[in-house]
Amino acid sequence: MIQDNWRWCKKCQVLAFAGSATLGPCPAGGEHNHSGSGDYALVLNDPAVPGQDNWRWCSKCQALSFAGNPSLGKCKAGGVHNHTGSGNYVLWREPDGTVGQDNWRWCNKCQVLAFTGSSNSGACGAGGMHDHSGSGDYVLAHVTDCNPLLQQINSLKQHATSLQKQITDIQSEPGYTQGPHDPHPGKPDPESLAEVKELESQLGTVNKQVAMKTSEYDACQSAHTKAVLDVVCDNTQCVSISDVYANIAARLNGKVVGYACSVGRSLTYKAHGYARTSANAPAQNFLSSTKMPVASVSKVVTALAAIRVLAKHGISLDSPISGHFPSDWTLDPSVAAITFRELLSHRSGIKAYGNVPQDYESVKEFFTQKVDLTKNTQCTGPEGPNQPAPADPINPNLMDPSNPKLKKNCYSNWNFAVFRILLPMIDGFVDDSANRAAKLAAAYVKLVQTNVFEPVGAIGVDCKPPTSGPQSSAYAFSYKFPGSSSGHDWGDDTLIAGAAGWYLSVEDIAEVLASLNKNDGRILTSAQLQDMQTMPLGWDTLTDATGYRWVQKNGGWSAAGTTIGSSIALFGPGVLGVLFINSDRSGPGLQNNWQLCTKCQALVFAGNPSFGNCPAGGLHTGTGNYLVPTNASGIIGQDNWRWCNKCQVLSFAGSPSLGPCPGGGQHDHSGSADYVLPKKTAALPEYSQDKWKWCKKCQVLAFAGSSSASVCRAGGAHDYTASGDYVLEYAVGADTILHDAYMKALKPHP
Repeated sequence: MIQDNWRWCKKCQVLAFAGSATLGPCPAGGEHNHSGSGDYALVLNDPAVPGQDNWRWCSKCQALSFAGNPSLGKCKAGGVHNHTGSGNYVLWREPDGTVGQDNWRWCNKCQVLAFTGSSNSGACGAGGMHDHSGSGDYVLAHVTDCNPLLQQINSLKQHATSLQKQITDIQSEPGYTQGPHDPHPGKPDPESLAEVKELESQLGTVNKQVAMKTSEYDACQSAHTKAVLDVVCDNTQCVSISDVYANIAARLNGKVVGYACSVGRSLTYKAHGYARTSANAPAQNFLSSTKMPVASVSKVVTALAAIRVLAKHGISLDSPISGHFPSDWTLDPSVAAITFRELLSHRSGIKAYGNVPQDYESVKEFFTQKVDLTKNTQCTGPEGPNQPAPADPINPNLMDPSNPKLKKNCYSNWNFAVFRILLPMIDGFVDDSANRAAKLAAAYVKLVQTNVFEPVGAIGVDCKPPTSGPQSSAYAFSYKFPGSSSGHDWGDDTLIAGAAGWYLSVEDIAEVLASLNKNDGRILTSAQLQDMQTMPLGWDTLTDATGYRWVQKNGGWSAAGTTIGSSIALFGPGVLGVLFINSDRSGPGLQNNWQLCTKCQALVFAGNPSFGNCPAGGLHTGTGNYLVPTNASGIIGQDNWRWCNKCQVLSFAGSPSLGPCPGGGQHDHSGSADYVLPKKTAALPEYSQDKWKWCKKCQVLAFAGSSSASVCRAGGAHDYTASGDYVLEYAVGADTILHDAYMKALKPHP
């Protein structure tokens, strides 16, 4: 909530509320004098907003004073300040990120906020002049005064009431309705009726003016919120929260099935599209309260719980994990020496990505395996058909070149899945070998609920879909855009939780981020929060490629051709961001799952069981995810590009020759759609890549912008002679959308 009508007193320099029946006694004598003051607006009763709270209104002198010290401060009205009936106001200090007037300071004698930019330092209610030693520099938002509009509205309403009374009085007069002997019995007297109609016309005009002025007043009040909360600044740049929301909508509306997001210093939300489409009738709107599995965003949740649980039991993050497992787990010395910090920062020496089931038995098998110190296993990406897990996935010898004291960073789900076992064991889990897996998982869930979500009021958060209440039939399914096919229900993830598995709404995680953003101690102490963001622990990044603060974690899951995406972030000067999406980002007539083959440079479809033969040998090795338009997309470009059902590449079917195929013979386009490729004509659209060229020898579309040599089935390298420069859009995740929507809204500090 934003409250205005706070004013500067030109005599004593304090900030006092001018909306009460009395202006309040002034230490300089008489009442406060607000002539020459602007209208200041303050944040009221919003616990999510970072800054210093516990500023209160004194009901006796009307001043704003700090209530967080042992003394409430002497009041000019007598005794100490009385905060009965006051809300909790939040103030920002330079450079906490607001735009406004600085040089407001706390007086350490009377506790009030006073302006120090005048030649007069102001009389103090505690005697003498204000003393601002020890004070920060507070910034107040200066807003347009809405009171003149309110006064006009009240005056017009009074006039409308007067007109209505005149009409009622006339209609109540004995002669208004004609009697049986009058010319028109039972009907209004013509002269009186004419007078009523004139008054009604005036009343209609006044009511229209009331509506117009009310609309202006509402807009004025809305501008207050924007002035105080919408624009957030650091020393050089400012961002408009409403612009960030608009940028998210421009990138997602009509391109995903559904999403919800939260951006700002206060908890505000936007949502669009469907959590469930008519393919899973009845359709359900995607709301900020919609639950969905958030995949790896769960790692931040697990990290928060781990930091708290370890601290409660007096265990250092730098302690080894040995001694905190069930008795029948035997750890290799290299595994036993792994520390909690190394797990949480992906510096444990584990080199397998862990894109595999992580049930109890799998986690046990992984962490109890023998480590071969003679192996030099490198970090691998997600496991898949062409990317098996390494045979020796733990390599404690590979150190970080930039810091030889640390093991080299390698992202792995195993690092966090194991906390489903570690945290309950540390917390005194009573073993039940027959039901160990389920009971450990239940204990982990309870620990996270107790240490992360419940402290910020997020109740009932779980690793499985809601089973009661409105969300039991409305939690989000994942879809392939546009959602015309049935979505995927991820079901209960409790037994695999830790690295992933939490079902959250945007509101759930925004409450957590608000606590971290405000550094209010409800989840972490200031020291713990600093530690978590320095390493980082649980997060993916601390800054983006430009060095801008972007403490971020993303997540994504895919199944049955469907996708979910999630991202949470803390931006720049204390702005939280959350974005959950329940489908891929595409568009009408666009087909995703096309990849660049890193061996031959051709564009290859990766959505079939076979990846297709590569002219460089073996099967294609794909990277990226490109969106290729069909003729149903309405995109203007060159058509007659077709998919080869033998080698999976995209090739041109409009030449006399179809081109030689690595799968044997010529390309076979039976079953293919008609694809349309746009050519580069000006600046590249967002999330697009040029330098895709037609090879005149083998007819395929290949990337000509790589430093790697291309390989053509017709022999040698691809020949791009006479080719146009084609442009392909590539798929992006929730983290990219959220980041870019924020960065595009940044503007120079005024």
